[in-house]
Amino acid sequence: MIAMMQSTGPDRRTATALRLVLGLAAVALVGLPLTGLPGPARPGVGDLVRLTVWRHDLQPAERAGFADQIRRFARSRPGIEVSVVQVPEAQYPDRMQLAALRSELPDVVDVDGPLLANYAYQGVLAPLDGLVADRTREDLTPSTRRQGTLDGHLYGVGAIDSGLGLFASRRALQAVGARIPHSWSDAWTAQEFEAVLGRLARRDQDGRVLDLALDYGVGEWFTYAFAPVVWSAGGTFGDPPSFSTARRTLPTPGAVEAVTRLTRWAATYADPHGADGAAFTGGRVALSWAGHWRYRQYHAALGDDLVVLPLPDFGHGARTTSGSWAWAIAANSRHPRESAELLDFLLSTPEVLAASAASGGPPGTSSASLLSPAYRPGGPLALFGEALGKACERPDDTGCVAAVRPPTPGYPTITNAFSQALQAVFDGVDAGQALRQAAEVIDLDAAGNGGYAPGGD
Repeated sequence: MIAMMQSTGPDRRTATALRLVLGLAAVALVGLPLTGLPGPARPGVGDLVRLTVWRHDLQPAERAGFADQIRRFARSRPGIEVSVVQVPEAQYPDRMQLAALRSELPDVVDVDGPLLANYAYQGVLAPLDGLVADRTREDLTPSTRRQGTLDGHLYGVGAIDSGLGLFASRRALQAVGARIPHSWSDAWTAQEFEAVLGRLARRDQDGRVLDLALDYGVGEWFTYAFAPVVWSAGGTFGDPPSFSTARRTLPTPGAVEAVTRLTRWAATYADPHGADGAAFTGGRVALSWAGHWRYRQYHAALGDDLVVLPLPDFGHGARTTSGSWAWAIAANSRHPRESAELLDFLLSTPEVLAASAASGGPPGTSSASLLSPAYRPGGPLALFGEALGKACERPDDTGCVAAVRPPTPGYPTITNAFSQALQAVFDGVDAGQALRQAAEVIDLDAAGNGGYAPGGD
């Protein structure tokens, strides 16, 4: 347990934990055992080591692939037995949090990346320094490493990352004479993007040519999808202790203008029937602001007409969001060394490539990224691979592209405040007013927790 946790005392950690629980939907706590996969006994070694792993619910292909990974681990590590509990994703945060409060977490947990810092701050995750192998830490992509690090300590290792960009119909863009960017350095400016939207709209029956996936609803999608708008305009969330206060860095003139422009696009060009998820695949729109997980569906529908583009540049360089689920070891694990062996195995190049192939997500290690058919240079999703190789230590750094959602214990407050502010702007509230109110909520939370700094009072 790091010094930060020893000095802040149990009252604040409990308050932080309860705030996260209360901010999530109340759900029944139901775990679904996936499988128990023992390795053969190791003669003369003693008792079998039994590890328990929790992970969020997976799609069938991912579930089968992960079961195969655990079987391979069991064969390679005689004497270690792994039991996996599959928890429905909607229930996972509450189950994780309540188990943490009771010191009943399993040995290895699957943590949604933006919440990792909160769990680490509570002291329920073990620092991985000195546990996972040096080669595992060194092979992490800059983006994955940034997500898993708090106050200089590594707490999570992600086999899979994520990517966000624009998907488009090449023919539709060519029909209106639109320039097609090929890298993040030559992304459309916000003004260019708006001009392309206008030209596409003039050739469209209802003028609605953009899918913003608003059917995902208010919540994490709003932060994941639209934080790059703020970052690209030079704003940040003021996440402590890395930056200044949110009052200074969030409602900046550039960020207010960018959010205002975004909501104008939503009102003018966004497909109003997006709840069916078929705006792009059905040909109703020519552009989709979406994540890597849409690629397979989109490619199946458009084939070679599909083109992947960077998000627009709002003045300070194009930005995108990164970060996904990561593996961590519970502080209460009785078998941290054996748990680290499992993490080293899952982060090995063959296993990362297998996980990427099953999920469709970008590899979380540099070696696997270079070998991935989809994400390596020249691959169909190389644009996302390029972005993740240019990770931001801070979103306002010069020359970087991919930024993780603020890796701070206060992230639950940040994402709730920002997503609610965006919804308010979509509903007609002035962007400056909404962002100022969000910044005040973020700063009050940080001040009430000593800035979440190590040793803070």
